[in-house]
Amino acid sequence: MNALALDPGVFIRSMATRGALGGLARAAVDAIDLMDAAGRDPIFVETVGVGQDEVEIAGAADTVVVVSVPGLGDDVQAIKAGVLEIADIHVVNKADREGADRTIAELRAMLTLLPAREGVRVPPVMACVAAREEGVDALLDAIGAHMDELKAGDALEPRRAKRAQQRVLRIAHEALAHAMGDPALHMAPLVARVARRELGPHAAARALLASLHDAKA
Repeated sequence: MNALALDPGVFIRSMATRGALGGLARAAVDAIDLMDAAGRDPIFVETVGVGQDEVEIAGAADTVVVVSVPGLGDDVQAIKAGVLEIADIHVVNKADREGADRTIAELRAMLTLLPAREGVRVPPVMACVAAREEGVDALLDAIGAHMDELKAGDALEPRRAKRAQQRVLRIAHEALAHAMGDPALHMAPLVARVARRELGPHAAARALLASLHDAKA
């Protein structure tokens, strides 16, 4: 990273998650748009890591690469977090460590258990030793090949359209929450009725939206 930071052809921006639970800051996707508009290509996004819920990168990237390390329980974590489903490419880094072959074999075995989906290939599992730049060129080739597959199969635009829909809905949700101001002021009577089992939560949500609409009218 120190060498790349001095490269005039590379721009690096570090962003904290700022409380976001999906492993990606809300402003990160806006930054991706900005870099795209500036003609930066390719754009790499590194998340804070993969835990229980840090999978929002699937809603921001064309190609998702999940990196595991042998000996740290990443294979178990992959099952627990569901990252098998979001990964387009799996990489086992530090493949010179003991247990790397086992981690690769277990990932490949787990991938065979995923339900088959039409037009979706089984993600490759690759080995790398990044510190020695071993396997990095092959990984870049795999990323390029995945993009070529998306374009050749007319899957790129539908994938981006789905991401755009999710993003618009999320922004609308955030705007609605902001418009509510202090939600407790609007919700308190409804919440009390739900707690007394006089009103169902779905009906209460609809009533809340109706009250906001009437307030704006």
